[in-house]
Amino acid sequence: MIQVLIENEPIEFVVGAGQMIKGFDNAVVGMEAGETKTVTLPPEEAYGLPDPKRVITFDKNSVPDFNDLVVGAKVYASNGMPGLIVQKNDSNVLVDFNHELAGKTLIFEILIVSIE
Repeated sequence: MIQVLIENEPIEFVVGAGQMIKGFDNAVVGMEAGETKTVTLPPEEAYGLPDPKRVITFDKNSVPDFNDLVVGAKVYASNGMPGLIVQKNDSNVLVDFNHELAGKTLIFEILIVSIE
């Protein structure tokens, strides 16, 4: 078990257990308690690249409260997956179910607090 500080918030996880994004997990390998490191993770090592297959069009007749939906609002699929409304017209709505950080390069300053 390793404890790190991210934006002054402690996070505990088991390295290599899939609890963190791949690049973050790899970045802490070999670090020691008290050590600080700044890492830059490209999308492929973080939340991946946006997948066009995860941007889905829904017909207005299949969406409850269609008239209340607005572009930029967060919605949830019936399975609980969050999505972002990216486009809406009179007949359908386009929802992006990619992770909100997909396609983004992430920069972390990691401080190893403890290692068990």
